[in-house]
Amino acid sequence: MRTRPGRPAVLGTTRTGAVRVKATCGDLADLTDRYAAALHARGVGRDSTVGVAVRPGPRALAVLL
Repeated sequence: MRTRPGRPAVLGTTRTGAVRVKATCGDLADLTDRYAAALHARGVGRDSTVGVAVRPGPRALAVLL
């Protein structure tokens, strides 16, 4: 994701069916880093189990990464 930050990563469609970029690889990398830092600050580590409740979209993907 970091080697091509401008590349589309999450696409969506409008009501008319047109494709639009909802997030780039750079957007996802930034979101992933922020979620990782927030979880780490709360004591969450590699072997921790975490429940996640988010709507589908770039944020959901970033949390899972």
